[in-house]
Amino acid sequence: MEKGKFKIPNFISEPGRVLEDFLAHRILRVDKILHEFERRTQDFNASQEETLMKIIRENEATRWGRNHKFSRLSPKIWTKMPIITYEQVQPYIERIRNGDLFSLTNNLPIAFAKTSGTTSEPKLIILTEKSIESQKKGADTWNLTLNQLHSSLLNKVLVLSGGSRERQLELLPISSYTDIVKTRQPFYVQKRMVFKKTIEFVSDFEHRLLIAAQQAFIKQPTALISVNPMTIIRLLNLTDENRTEIGRATRMGNYIGTDISFGKIKNKEKILENIFSKNPLDSVRFLGTWLGGTQNLFIKELKSRGINTPMRDLGYLATEGRFTIPLEDNSSSGVLNPFGNYYEFLATDKSEVIPLQELIPGREYNIIITSENGLYRYDMQDIVEFIGFYNSAPVISFKRKDSCFSSLIGEKLHENHVVELLRNLNQDTGILKAELNPPHYVLYLPPKDYSFSPEQADACLQKINPEYHGKRENNRLSLLEINVLNADEFKRLDLSLNPRQDHDRFKRKYIMPLK
Repeated sequence: MEKGKFKIPNFISEPGRVLEDFLAHRILRVDKILHEFERRTQDFNASQEETLMKIIRENEATRWGRNHKFSRLSPKIWTKMPIITYEQVQPYIERIRNGDLFSLTNNLPIAFAKTSGTTSEPKLIILTEKSIESQKKGADTWNLTLNQLHSSLLNKVLVLSGGSRERQLELLPISSYTDIVKTRQPFYVQKRMVFKKTIEFVSDFEHRLLIAAQQAFIKQPTALISVNPMTIIRLLNLTDENRTEIGRATRMGNYIGTDISFGKIKNKEKILENIFSKNPLDSVRFLGTWLGGTQNLFIKELKSRGINTPMRDLGYLATEGRFTIPLEDNSSSGVLNPFGNYYEFLATDKSEVIPLQELIPGREYNIIITSENGLYRYDMQDIVEFIGFYNSAPVISFKRKDSCFSSLIGEKLHENHVVELLRNLNQDTGILKAELNPPHYVLYLPPKDYSFSPEQADACLQKINPEYHGKRENNRLSLLEINVLNADEFKRLDLSLNPRQDHDRFKRKYIMPLK
């Protein structure tokens, strides 16, 4: 997309609907959202200073604000504040759970969101009305710019998500931004969604995917939104394993695995024929999902299974917030979300904060965020690559968690290297594990006939990572070992590295450092 220029879309729903055009422009003021995005990215530094000052001043009276002397802070001395991790936030979260609701923010928390726990135990992050509204502005910008290119493909949308609503936790429930926003969508947005509210009670992740597959056969969606491309692969695999059950439930007119009727359907016999013979996503012409980091293995598999549609990255999303807004198809990069967040960048060795104007294209950084949900100079522990600028706002791409790497003697292997190795070896999955005696790596693979040798795999890894090549060349690292496990053994190893695979934001890890 040309920097700093895009047209205001003429509609946000089905083209040619005069009432919906009126609602979009006169009631929802979508043009106002896009103009605010442009204004904030034109002078991003000024917008960021404004956001930071607003967060500081609004939270002076909170327990965190008093403890950290917010009343004396200005943007110029902000960098004297400590950079924190969840360990510093957790005591305040516990106070909120016990009734001190304004410990972190001056905005009333309405729920907790739980992280996926991909690198540690799940964490609780507060959600406030204000933080939700800021995230929604970022999501609206993504939706509206997407509509400019693909409006005709967005009339029937299948959204794959796990049920994340959980029990009430003392004063506040555990929910998610996605769950909360779902309940607030206007009718003309809801009517485009294939999933209906009647199955929201289904919390089992795979059960929801089976219902999604069944409804895909019936409703023929034109667009598919899934945070994780691996979720789409799971849907396809579950379909192949359960076609008889899907067909039986469809003939009875019930959502699979329930006694809830979805009503009459037209062309039932043709739909039943498709259930037993076709891909449930044959009608999909657009895909929104993660494209960055290690996801290219899953994207490759989706393409091999006939899904070759335009794809738009959903953005750098986390339980802590929405941090980028992708504006182009088939790219993992996005503009920093200018709504409600303040950003800082650390050198990957965490030795210094790098000013925005000194970021170097192609270089990687740790990202630090300050947000409206009670996170102040919070180290996301994520590595991002700086791509360039949109107007004056940085464009970045998520690369990996900064904990997903191994370095026995300075070789600095991380999971992106492992994914590249697997791709070059034409493998769908595998786990690289560090071993100390002697220092070397073992590539664990599931059962299969392999046509490459350890020497070939090792040479491939040397080409991918020059640091690894140097350590192999001087024999400080021994030859890569390959260990083919049986199905049960590989599953156990995988679950030890990736224990929580039952949600839509699961991020698979591929490297097991020495502990």
